[in-house]
Amino acid sequence: MGKTYVRKTTRANFSQDTLAEAMNKVNSHEMGVNEASREYGISSRTLRRHLKSGSSIVKLGRGPELGPEHEKRLVAHIKSLEKIGFAPDAIAVRSMAYKFAEKLNINHRFSQVQERAGDEWFKRFLYRNKELSIRKSEGLSVARANGMNRKEVGDYFTLLQEICTNNDLFDKPGQIYNVDETGIQINNKPGKVVATKGAKDVYSLTSSEKGENVSLVACCNAEGNYIPPVVIFKGKYKKDEFSDGFPPGSMVFMNQKSSYINAELFLKWFRECFLPKKRPGKALLILDGHTSHCNAIELLDLATENDVVLLCLPSHTTQALQPLDRCFFKPLKTYFFQEAKSWMIQNKDRKLSRTTIARLIGVAWGKSATVANAISGFKACGIHPFNPHAIPDHFFAISDASLENTTQPYQDENFPMPSTPPEPTQQQNLMQAMNEPGPSNREKTVASSAADEKETPSKYLREIQPLPLIPHRVSKRKQSAVELTSPENRVKRRVFSEKKEANASKKAEKNKPCTNVSQRRTQTVSNKKKRVVKPRRQLSSSSDSSLENRVLSSTDDEVSDEGEDFCIECGDYYYTTKSKVDWIQCDKCSGWLHETCTSNKNICNKCTKEDRPD
Repeated sequence: MGKTYVRKTTRANFSQDTLAEAMNKVNSHEMGVNEASREYGISSRTLRRHLKSGSSIVKLGRGPELGPEHEKRLVAHIKSLEKIGFAPDAIAVRSMAYKFAEKLNINHRFSQVQERAGDEWFKRFLYRNKELSIRKSEGLSVARANGMNRKEVGDYFTLLQEICTNNDLFDKPGQIYNVDETGIQINNKPGKVVATKGAKDVYSLTSSEKGENVSLVACCNAEGNYIPPVVIFKGKYKKDEFSDGFPPGSMVFMNQKSSYINAELFLKWFRECFLPKKRPGKALLILDGHTSHCNAIELLDLATENDVVLLCLPSHTTQALQPLDRCFFKPLKTYFFQEAKSWMIQNKDRKLSRTTIARLIGVAWGKSATVANAISGFKACGIHPFNPHAIPDHFFAISDASLENTTQPYQDENFPMPSTPPEPTQQQNLMQAMNEPGPSNREKTVASSAADEKETPSKYLREIQPLPLIPHRVSKRKQSAVELTSPENRVKRRVFSEKKEANASKKAEKNKPCTNVSQRRTQTVSNKKKRVVKPRRQLSSSSDSSLENRVLSSTDDEVSDEGEDFCIECGDYYYTTKSKVDWIQCDKCSGWLHETCTSNKNICNKCTKEDRPD
């Protein structure tokens, strides 16, 4: 906020309403100018000036540099940039204001050296335009920006309606579940604090530089009931201390490779945590497209056997379509970091660890796992009550802006999404003008073209700061909403799983070590197909340039695929050799061999013998 000016003069010490009332009295001939001046405490000259201009607006001092009208255009352009994900920062706005004033040839007082408006101007600009403020933006990937489009969301709601209709789930919120996992760092997070004004550095002690990451699996239904959480630690052996303080019924899983969930752990959660809590009858479990959720055929078969329908959300849409992301994970982490900060204050000489995090997560879970949060999450996502129009328009703003050569946003015929109709293009306006009756169609066309070419303040702003368009990329890996437990998807996944296992076994058999050189040569040649010659190992820095060029160059056409990967002297295979010496190519026969397998430079022993005179 800019400096608040305190008036030091008594001039114009009257309100705008008082001035308007005095002007009405004079205009209605109820009072004279001097009488109204004495009655309302307004200078007679001031009253006469306002009567002459007809304006009752009280203004003192110099106006804004750009003027009210141009500032409104600048505000509108900033809002347009915000909608497509490129909201400008303070320096960018100040630079835009300077360039805008230069384009309009306005006599301004902005800095000619820095080529931007001053900081005080920016503060007063925000004060005059209350609809703008300084906000901390959140990162949004291009994939999520393009993935959150109206077509994908419309198809998802169509599939959701079909599943709820076929399984009679519209009036059964207790049978509609959502599951997801989130990462939590075993560390306290410094936040905003009260400190000395003007201090250069303000520190807050943390438990470590970067805490260990753990995964928490949460699940709730549209009735507001939660399944006890599961926490995943990295490691092989589980200790009882890891679960001290967790909510009742919680479990701890161990993953030897990382703390992230995988297909095996998710299947274990589904079997040991979800199914025992599930009520009899059909149930719907909504989840994202993580590989641990979608690819395991054992999970799909187990879900089908227990009357559970698995619905996969479209890719890059969970920020708008997943209830846990909308209304649960943020308060959970907020409460967790609050508890971690309090714990650090009480235990200055200790560090947060696996044995202490359980109690903190337990307290945070108790505060955030409320019935209201779960119900509002499913309602905000339009799942229960079913509402395909529940997703606000601002989620689609960037995707709509990135669609090129589109005259109107996608609109599902069953669930039309709320949207603002696009403005007609220049070509449409031109065609409409040409089709209107009248003898002056040509004149209208020429006038329209001349008006389009005319420079306007809004066009100046688009030249100064163009509206970037994100190209709408179509990815082959894009995952649309799909019913994972449908017969078609299960057959597809089964075939894919069998093919993957066959390829893995074939690869293992191919890489199986052989006993001698001849078997390795025979096995490799039989399994090979025609291929491009693989790049050779680079030589050490001590090798001369001519030898290096020969080794790195592609093999001659006369060299067959059968022997190029084996040393022609010792028979060692290039890709499994344990020797660290360089390989060279014989200048005579173009065969490859270890540098130490020949006593001659760049020639194998066989070619050396052939060159010797009898």
